[in-house]
Parts: sequence; C-alpha cells; structure tokens
Amino acid sequence: MTDQRRGHRLDITLYLDPSEYLRDLFASKNKEDPSLTVSRWSQELGIQSRSLLKLILQGRREIPDELVSTFISGLGLTEEEAGHFTKIFRLSQSRTVTQITETISQISETHSSREALAAREEFLSHPLTPKVMALLTLDGFEKTAENIARIMGADLHSVEKILQTLQSMGYAGPANSRNVWNTRFQNFFIKDGLNQSELKKFHRISLEEALSAIDLPVERRRYRSIFVPMTQEEFQNLNVELNFVLDSILARLGKSDGAGRRLYQVNCNIVSVSEEIAVSSPELSPTSPRHLIKA
Repeated sequence: MTDQRRGHRLDITLYLDPSEYLRDLFASKNKEDPSLTVSRWSQELGIQSRSLLKLILQGRREIPDELVSTFISGLGLTEEEAGHFTKIFRLSQSRTVTQITETISQISETHSSREALAAREEFLSHPLTPKVMALLTLDGFEKTAENIARIMGADLHSVEKILQTLQSMGYAGPANSRNVWNTRFQNFFIKDGLNQSELKKFHRISLEEALSAIDLPVERRRYRSIFVPMTQEEFQNLNVELNFVLDSILARLGKSDGAGRRLYQVNCNIVSVSEEIAVSSPELSPTSPRHLIKA
C-alpha cells in the first residue's frame, strides 16, 4: 500500500485490511522515530500484550473483537476513520459471500462518489469514447479536442465526433470559448446488467485491444494469468473480492490531476477453462495448486 498521508498520518480509508494498515503505520512511525519498538507502541495504544500486537503486525493473528475499540482510541481516529476501521475489521472477519458483499456495499456507499451511467450504445460502441470521458474527469492539462487527440494517439475528427456524442448525452460540454471541454462527473461507472449486448461488445473490444498491446514495451503493459481450482461459491467470492480490489485501486489511484500520468486500462477476466472435476478416488489427497504465468 502506497504511503498516502493526511499530514503525518496514513490515510486509513485507502486500506481494506486493518492489519495491513497497522503494519504500514508502524513502519511509517518507526521511520520517523527509529527508537520506536513494538513494546513501546503497544503501551501507547493501550494494548496490554506486546506479543499479541507483534503477531498482528506479522499477519499471524487477527485483531480480536474486544480490541477494536482499543485500537480506535489508541490511534486517535476521527469518527470517519473509526467507522472505516470497524468496517474493514468486519470484512476481515467475514467468511461467506453474503457477509463480504454486505460489508463491501457499506464501505462503497460511504466512499464512492462515482456516477452510474447507463450502458448506452453510443457510449460503449466506440472504444475511444469511455477513454475520452475518463480524460475529461482529470485536471492539469488543456482539454481541447486537439490535445485529447494527441494524448490518445487518435485522429482529430474521431475525437470531435466523440465529444459531440458526449455532449448530446449530457455527459460533457465546452467549458469556455476556447473549446476547452469538461464534464460534471468526477468518477463514473457503467451500470451492470442493463444492456448486456452493449457491455459484451465493450469487453470484446477491450480484450482485442489488450491483445494488440502485447508488443508494447513492458514498461507500458503487464499480463498475468493464474489457474486455480474453485467451487461455484469460491468463484463468487473471488468476484466480490476483485470488485473490492478494483474499487480500492480507483480510490487510491483515481486522482483528479492527470499531469505527468498516462491513462491505463485494467481488465480483469475470470473464465472457466474446464468442466467440473469429478471425485474419482477417496484416497487422493486434496491439493491447492497455484500456477502463475506473467509477461
């Protein structure tokens, strides 16, 4: 987790795991004050067991329920921070899809300011349209058609048509007489389950673009593939976890200032590549293989 701070404090709202937050916070404090020990910090926090805090920081023990209020008080968290700490603690204790989904929904409601957009054909049919929309949510550069076309490596005529389309949908418009464009949205997402044919078309184009980008320099693209056996429930759990991770990435990296940055597209695909494996022999010992391919 990147060391993002409010003054000299780590921003807890960027974290999904309370133990990870505590580890990063201790490391940050120890960097400022090398004499700080786990024993001293446990006293400052009001945690009686130094060994328990050490195990929590090492990821070998979960935070006990009875210590949540102690951590909140000892860390001096604000009401908002305390609420987030409590929610991610509950998330760390969740064991079912329902529990995970409910907790994630609560966190998302608190921190999400994204606008829901309908899956309209004119917005999703051209692969450049959502990207131009994403650029318009950023500051730090002049958002003229000419500059957007240069940044995206697109022809000016296509960009002008896309800007007109966004204007006709009420998503964007020229901000001044110099033809600088803007949007009222800071963040946005496409509603799932509304127009599946257009969403499928968008994801098909995204996959084709990802394939065509495979020869880009490694500094500009990454590919990862893993093969893991999962039950249907584990598959649903993974989907929930990935959604939460993507929301976390947007919260952490979805900056308003675009200057000095590239626009990246992150695609996540979970696909069954086999039929269900039948149990063939009771004496076979269960295994959990992990296979990673990267480029």
